[in-house]
Amino acid sequence: MSGSNPFFILAPLQGLTGRVFRDAFFGSFSGVSAALTPFISTPPKFSLNKFDKRELGTPEVYSVVPQVLSNSAADILKCAEILSSYGFSEVNLNLGCPVAQIVSKRRGSALLAFPDELDRLFDSVFSDIKINFSIKMRVGFESYDDFDALLPVVARYPFASVTIHPRLRSQFYAGDISFDLFNAAADVLKCPVIYNGSIDSLNSFNEISAKVNTNIFMVGRGVLQNPLLCEEIFSGKAFDEAVRFERIKEFLSKFFDAASLFADAPFYSVGLFKELFSYIKESFPDGDETYRKILPLRSIDEIRKIILL
Repeated sequence: MSGSNPFFILAPLQGLTGRVFRDAFFGSFSGVSAALTPFISTPPKFSLNKFDKRELGTPEVYSVVPQVLSNSAADILKCAEILSSYGFSEVNLNLGCPVAQIVSKRRGSALLAFPDELDRLFDSVFSDIKINFSIKMRVGFESYDDFDALLPVVARYPFASVTIHPRLRSQFYAGDISFDLFNAAADVLKCPVIYNGSIDSLNSFNEISAKVNTNIFMVGRGVLQNPLLCEEIFSGKAFDEAVRFERIKEFLSKFFDAASLFADAPFYSVGLFKELFSYIKESFPDGDETYRKILPLRSIDEIRKIILL
């Protein structure tokens, strides 16, 4: 790890780290300093509806950068213009999503297989964008050799930052991590380079941070399983289980309060909580049993009664 103090950013996990989670999380825990939003898809004639606006929140409350999913420079520029009008100073492009439905539309990580097309897209965006532009990417689509063509393309442009998950699309979220390719990018790129991938415990952070040439890290599923993870990293030790459980219950109480923002879409909050609890149950006594109890419930108030007993 270069530098002394790590800087943590919350990863954009679709269906999980939206506004309700972020409001409760940043109101409950320290250690994480910023967030990327789950991606906004940019179809033709893109606009933000009322739900999108609520979901994004405002950048004044905590540092948040909206992420977009697109293969069109025109759509990215339109999105950036709209986001700028709401006070956002940066937009991030998703070049990492490995999901087949996304890849089949030549979005997300699919673009990594076409470096020349990516070069043209970047050129068009930077020719007209009025706010900062960053990307989140992998090191290739099917082969590590892909990075030989991708890195020079990325290096040509003045990105605000580049987040790299040092795996291939074909690996999804498991398998070997290419620290060598990550460090090659960190050595070449002139912007901040952010590490993303498999930080899920104090031990894994210590191992990974010793291998990468950056002090900026993106954390995702690790903080869903243990929301105090970054506090533990800064303190250098794990919290007592009883203390962790009480802190998490306080966080979940704030989650339920934040869910009232979407009272007109109750199934959204219910689905979000169930997905979140499938991770956070690892920090709950009798987490599996509690999870089975909430699965059939259809009301956030019913779930609250069970969780906050």
